[in-house]
Amino acid sequence: MLHLPPHKRELGIVFQNYALFPHLDVLGNVAFGLRRRRVPVAEANRQAKAALEMVGLGDYGRRLPNQLSGGQQQRVALARAFVLRPPLLLMDEPLSSLDLKLREQMRHEIRALQRQLGLTLIYVTHDQDEALAMSDRIAVLSAGQVQQIGAPREIYERPVNEFVARFIGSVNLWKADDVRVEADGSVLARVAGGTTMRVARHSAKTGAIQVGVRPERLRILPAGSVGEAGPNQFDAEIEEITFLGEDLQIRARLPGATPVQVATKNVTDVASLAPGQRVKLECSVDDVICIS
Repeated sequence: MLHLPPHKRELGIVFQNYALFPHLDVLGNVAFGLRRRRVPVAEANRQAKAALEMVGLGDYGRRLPNQLSGGQQQRVALARAFVLRPPLLLMDEPLSSLDLKLREQMRHEIRALQRQLGLTLIYVTHDQDEALAMSDRIAVLSAGQVQQIGAPREIYERPVNEFVARFIGSVNLWKADDVRVEADGSVLARVAGGTTMRVARHSAKTGAIQVGVRPERLRILPAGSVGEAGPNQFDAEIEEITFLGEDLQIRARLPGATPVQVATKNVTDVASLAPGQRVKLECSVDDVICIS
């Protein structure tokens, strides 16, 4: 669409900095595009009021932008874009200037509005949680090149390369220096320090590879537990525990001083863990990420 002048592109946009007209009131901002399309004033105001009601600002039409909070200004920017019902709407990091709680609230509201109106959104963000929570499909870009396109779960659980694995969420990733296929068809990969990880056959790669596991997919076996050894169990020593209320982030070491991060809920079985304590970590074969 680059050959078309902006007013003919049928592309809506929500800017990172809102870009509201300071001399127009809220109603005038939302109705601006309609009036540029020569919609009669009364009809433009009616549609603008309906759009403001949709974003919870029905009573704010006569206020100026500088009389609104950041979240309210963002809602006005959304209403201004949605009122034109464009077939494609580009949102350029629209929540980056809001605080955490408001970002979480607004992303749910944007998703609900998108479903209600049936619009296609291209949503640009550097916030991985935001991308996972809001998207039907994600395109991960690096240096202007598309690294992977897929559903959020596919991007997170089956990244195609190291950049995607590290960019979307946290991951423990190690270079495998020995990969072999057992007689039963299972694949074993040995990482630094001699730790061996069993990899699902369908995800195994040939040649130089890296294997890893997401921190939340590592389970800490209760102290003193006795049971059948699973396919991926590792001895580890806890180095540091970060308390985050309902969650714990644990830094540990595998044999050979290989570092590992574990994320777990603050439940009874792990609440008493302490630095220096030796534990066993476990994950399933399907939880192991394998990339070239």
